[in-house]
Formats: sequence, structure tokens, C-alpha cells
Amino acid sequence: MTSFLTPYFTVPGLCWLIVQVLYLLALRRALLACSPSNRVMSPRWLWLELVPPFNLVWQFVNVAAVSVSFGRESRSRGVPARRPLLALGTVSCAVQSLAIVLLLLANGGHGPGQIVVDQPSDVLTTPFWESVFFVGLFLLVAGVVTWLLYWHRVSRRTTAMIEGKWKWTGDVVLRSGRQLF
Repeated sequence: MTSFLTPYFTVPGLCWLIVQVLYLLALRRALLACSPSNRVMSPRWLWLELVPPFNLVWQFVNVAAVSVSFGRESRSRGVPARRPLLALGTVSCAVQSLAIVLLLLANGGHGPGQIVVDQPSDVLTTPFWESVFFVGLFLLVAGVVTWLLYWHRVSRRTTAMIEGKWKWTGDVVLRSGRQLF
């Protein structure tokens, strides 16, 4: 049975796919900016994040691989750094994963666009499941904000690595004096 919500999830789904591909291209650029000996993972493996149920786990692998690669590259360039951006990336992944699980639970286990309106048990009917839905929605917004922040910081660090505009002064900064991270 088709859902009345199906048309609403087609265009946003495609838009999200485009944004996700752009994000993975930024991570690919970050890994390519590191020398091959400092890379923990081949940039080809990043694309596994596009596989829907698998991406809830693989996003953590991608964040860890980029962080460890950045750390190794930093040390090889004489900039002491352990695992830059690991905490922010991990928090982003955890919040997004928790939000998706809560939203699926509140939706009766159905995916987006699969709510069947003629079966009241599938619609949010109790205050508990309504609150689970709104907590999941809040976490999803928070996860997207932290994800965009992580993406921005990875891109800035990658640009600094490529242009060679970093030095050690207690934190990584651009030569212009602006704080990078």
C-alpha cells in the first residue's frame, strides 16, 4: 500500500543524497591531502557511507580514519596533534544515529514515507511515542548542526594542509593569525 507521504520524501531524499555526496567528496579530499603513508584508509572506502543501514556504523569508521590520518600527517609535518576532530565527529555520528533510531521507533519501525494512516497503531497515538518522536527530531537537528560543523572544520584543516598554512602555537592557526580549530 502506498503512503500519502511518499512524494514528500522523494525530493528531500534526493537533496540529502546530493549533500551526502558533497560531504564524502570533502572527506575524500581530506584523505588525499594526507600522504599515502599517513592514510589509515583508502579514499575509496568512504563511499560505503551511502549504504543505508550500514552507514550508521560506517560513519564512525570514516570519522576515525580521517582523524587518525590527520594526526599522522600533522606529526610528519612537525605539528603535534593526536587525533584532531575525533571528538566532534564522533559526537555528530552518535547524535545522528540515536536520532534515527528514535525516529524509527516512534514511527512504529517503518521507514520514512511508510506510515499507513488507516492503521491507528502505526501513527503516533500515545504521549510517550509523541515525546520520543520530538526528542528524535531535536536530536536530528542537533546532529545535522554538529555534522555541518565537523564538515566545515575538516574542510578548513584540509585547505590549510594543502596550502601549507599552519604552524604550531598551542593550536593550529593560519599564518594570518586566525585560529583554525
